[in-house]
Amino acid sequence: MQALAPTLLIALTLAGCAQIDAKTRGWMGSNAPAYAVVDGVVFEGRATLFTDRTGTLQLASTQAADRLCVGDLRYSSTTQGEIVLHCAGGVDARLRFVAVSPVSGYAYGSSETSPTSLTWGLDPTQAAAYLRLPPSPPPVEPAALAMPPAVPASATP
Repeated sequence: MQALAPTLLIALTLAGCAQIDAKTRGWMGSNAPAYAVVDGVVFEGRATLFTDRTGTLQLASTQAADRLCVGDLRYSSTTQGEIVLHCAGGVDARLRFVAVSPVSGYAYGSSETSPTSLTWGLDPTQAAAYLRLPPSPPPVEPAALAMPPAVPASATP
């Protein structure tokens, strides 16, 4: 019984440390704005970066409120790592990232159907330089302003 007491004390101490670590991890996280393009849809949200070189992402579509993505970020070297995104509708994407600073970076990868890009910690103007935005449709000219095609002079009677 006496040999069991030190083992039990160590186990309780370690369990307490794990609970403290989980709580302080959230307190010591850094929040940053995040932007992404997944399957041609633009997303906006937050990245939370932790001191253990991991992070989480929560993104919502700017075009459809029911389109959400969540993800995990993990460093694999000093300035690089991987992000795994899971989006509503069964769309998953893997991206490789480069950290620009301790609280900002950009990532590129793909889903099953298209290229994917993501930034965090950058303002919208900076983020736009890294994001692969979907092509915009050509502007539609109002019918009242449209010029009829020129008729060649040889075609008139």
